[in-house]
Amino acid sequence: MSVALWILAGAGSRWDDGPGRELAARINGAGSPLIDEVVFRPHTVIDPPEVHVIVRAGVTEAQAEQLWCQVVAPAGGSPFEGNVGASIYDQSGAWLASGASCP
Repeated sequence: MSVALWILAGAGSRWDDGPGRELAARINGAGSPLIDEVVFRPHTVIDPPEVHVIVRAGVTEAQAEQLWCQVVAPAGGSPFEGNVGASIYDQSGAWLASGASCP
């Protein structure tokens, strides 16, 4: 197999989708009224897996940071790319938070 095919097939990837799927389930299971949807994005050739937390319309950046501290971080979410990377977005896809200074 050529190197290009090996890379495209995902061989040698250091990413594992399992922890991200489990993280998405934990965040979704928290039942926060601010969350509209929790979407797990599996790894691709160029991107690591990531959990996208989509919040309801009208959620502010400050509320997203509170959501991070109260739900995402305790569920095991990380602000860094990797097996448990997570970010919070509004419904238009604009980034709101991927970490916060939690008390």
